[in-house]
Amino acid sequence: MYKHLVQETRLKTLELYKSLLRSSKNYDHLGDAIRQQFKSNKHMKSRGKTLALLTEAEQTLGYLDKGNNGDQEIVSKVNAYIQKYVKLPKPLPTPLPKALHKQSNKIVERKPYQVAIATQHAMGFQFKRVRGWRQPVKTSMMIKNKVKATQARIDKFQLYRAQLDMIRGERLFLQYLKCLPPDNLNGYEDNIKMAMTAYNIKDALRKADSSVIPDVEL
Repeated sequence: MYKHLVQETRLKTLELYKSLLRSSKNYDHLGDAIRQQFKSNKHMKSRGKTLALLTEAEQTLGYLDKGNNGDQEIVSKVNAYIQKYVKLPKPLPTPLPKALHKQSNKIVERKPYQVAIATQHAMGFQFKRVRGWRQPVKTSMMIKNKVKATQARIDKFQLYRAQLDMIRGERLFLQYLKCLPPDNLNGYEDNIKMAMTAYNIKDALRKADSSVIPDVEL
């Protein structure tokens, strides 16, 4: 019995809350006041106070409906209530324009130990840097992209080499069974070798040794 009454009261409260919000759309900032009132009485446990609040909400809904139907007296009373009791949001202050500070480009002289050196990466790529200076992000990203591209070529080359070993093993197996095709599977092997020439890692690294990635104007 008690649970049924609590559930019925909750449904009635939600219905009144939605109806009040719909009826308050024609009034500025009244919806915020309704939300605040319901939120402040959300944890009300007194049965008598709860019934009194629901009765007050029903009366308020009736007044708002009359105002929406054209009763100007109620409209003026609601507007007066909003002006007197509802706290209007304060307008945000306009930010003051910040003063523009001109930054002077200072030329920093190098110290005696800060000389230009050529550094070679583990993959064979060379780039220039100044001793004691932090490596630029652009140079780091260029090296990273080079390493990723080279690793992709190595992975592709290893895949083709595994396929080539598989073809050669298949040739030996078919030769042992004496059912080897007339072309001895040379067509497959030639196609794989042709694809492997495009991923010749030794040639790629040899070209990388002679390439220099510029990043610092010396």
